Amino acid sequence: MKYLLCILLFTISLISEPNNTFNQIQKEYNEAVSQALYSLKIDKYLVLADKGNSLAQYDLGIIYEEGHYPVNINLKKAVNYYQAAAKQNHIPALVKIAYFYQKGIILNKNTKKAINLYSKAAKANNAQAQYKLARMYAREEGLKKDIDIILSLYTKSANQGYLSSIIALGLYYELGIDVKKDYGKALYWFSKVKDIPTIPQRILNICDKKSELCK
Repeated sequence: MKYLLCILLFTISLISEPNNTFNQIQKEYNEAVSQALYSLKIDKYLVLADKGNSLAQYDLGIIYEEGHYPVNINLKKAVNYYQAAAKQNHIPALVKIAYFYQKGIILNKNTKKAINLYSKAAKANNAQAQYKLARMYAREEGLKKDIDIILSLYTKSANQGYLSSIIALGLYYELGIDVKKDYGKALYWFSKVKDIPTIPQRILNICDKKSELCK
């Protein structure tokens, strides 16, 4: 019923605004549908979350963290739901809680707990956790810098298509960050993300230096 009402109200609003472009109309329609679906879902999520369903708990965490209709952003509630899911070993929830500990948002800053949670998720092959942990090693954030571990984590993450890790590896090998420059490896990784605006120029720069790699 909420879904139908939302769409009906949206349709009526279009009649009063005949000058909207098609793209704007489509955008507003998609937003109306999205809001209606979230409104329908949240009641079901709450029931499931109360029963201990970790998937629903995690989704509610996302809804409260990002402020999806019909709720406003509430980071405290988001953390509570993430923690409930994390206690059941929900891997993405572990990554979320690790981040809140790392940054000291809602939870008291605790680098050790952040590392432990990222490590647990990274061992479960979560690409985001592998990236986050590599960054902590690189920045010596509670960890001693170890280039072998850093590259290993980035590579595991990049092999799952995680964009930030792919770019990081390209930059490490292009610029020689704590590792010997290797333009071949840099091109290998950059070629996977060449649709990102800044990457084609980096590829051209490498080709100017090592034209034999770009034939």
